[in-house]
Amino acid sequence: PWPLSAGVGGLVSMVPASAAASIEVPDDGGLYITGGAGELGADSWALQVKGGGPWPPAAFANAFTVPSPVTSPLPGPGNIGNLQAVQVSWDALGTEGDVEISMFRWTTANQTAWAAVRCRSADDGEMFVAAADLAAGNGDILVTISRAAWVTGPQSVGQDTVHAHFGGIRSIVYRLTPG
Repeated sequence: PWPLSAGVGGLVSMVPASAAASIEVPDDGGLYITGGAGELGADSWALQVKGGGPWPPAAFANAFTVPSPVTSPLPGPGNIGNLQAVQVSWDALGTEGDVEISMFRWTTANQTAWAAVRCRSADDGEMFVAAADLAAGNGDILVTISRAAWVTGPQSVGQDTVHAHFGGIRSIVYRLTPG
């Protein structure tokens, strides 16, 4: 069974290894979650815990490194034409695990039903999706390509060892227009 968790206060802060601004991460029902668009100020982050309940204020130095962004996606935003298969490519890293790609499309004009293709691929820079899997529906196809990183090992905080779970997902999102 999972061990019991203790609250660490209503807010934690992600503190970058560089001179970039810190990011405040609020408690969202037992998980500390934040998100946003744009560039991150750093790749390596520490966490500062304000404390609450049995937790004193604490810091996790260099707690995690966010995954590298996906770069050079093809097909990129715009028209994909009439294809039998859609070749999705990106700059491969191969060292950070897998890449997840999801393609979402409404199947009804009033946007009450939808279809999606969700794939996980080795980070080798290429994946194919059958065009028939994207044919249902109308309008643009919303494409999301993501890399994720998770840290679940023990972390030392003073004389204590805690088993915190840190995760980060870095995604790009764009639209394809079938033609």
